[in-house]
Amino acid sequence: MFKHLNVEIVKHLNIQMIVAITAYKGGVGKTTTAVHLAGGFSEQGKTLLIDGDVNRSAIQWNESGNFPFDVADIDHADLEGFDHVVIDTAARPSSDDLQTLSANSDLMIIPTTPDALALGTTVQIINDLPDVAYKVLLTIVPPRPSKVGTEAKQSLHKANIPYFETEIPRKVAFQKAALAEKLVKDAKPQGWKPANEAYTALTQEVLNDL
Repeated sequence: MFKHLNVEIVKHLNIQMIVAITAYKGGVGKTTTAVHLAGGFSEQGKTLLIDGDVNRSAIQWNESGNFPFDVADIDHADLEGFDHVVIDTAARPSSDDLQTLSANSDLMIIPTTPDALALGTTVQIINDLPDVAYKVLLTIVPPRPSKVGTEAKQSLHKANIPYFETEIPRKVAFQKAALAEKLVKDAKPQGWKPANEAYTALTQEVLNDL
């Protein structure tokens, strides 16, 4: 994955930002995060989403051509002319893939649901990461009065694991937007506003970090 690029090539392309979304566990909102971050970045400059997931979910999502950014298969991606690049990685990437991604990324985002099993898997990928900037993103967080989001942040804080203040809520709107092959702000299903606000806040938090 991504082996056709190296650090020197990426530097010469003058890309402002490369962000990789990766996880060892499926069903944690990896592709949803990649798609909506790319949508947020596209408001700042020309953006490319590279689909490295074996299911090519982002490419399928983009078949109707509703995205405000380009989408490319990881084996045929051309980064020339783009300001921002988002990489949706394969689930449970190999150590070689992690090494390549870390060398070419400004930030690696690790989405995880706030349950103990997913958090444990998140710790595993963090332990396997090379020297690279990363942050954990809590996704599919149930609404109040549930406190699992807060408790998960407390656990990450105690373990000295960096995490985003923004949480992605559990919303059916994301599933409906995917069925419509659109960003949630464009599909506008019921409950879309808080769903969109979460990824707008996340986009700004990433931009502030970088």
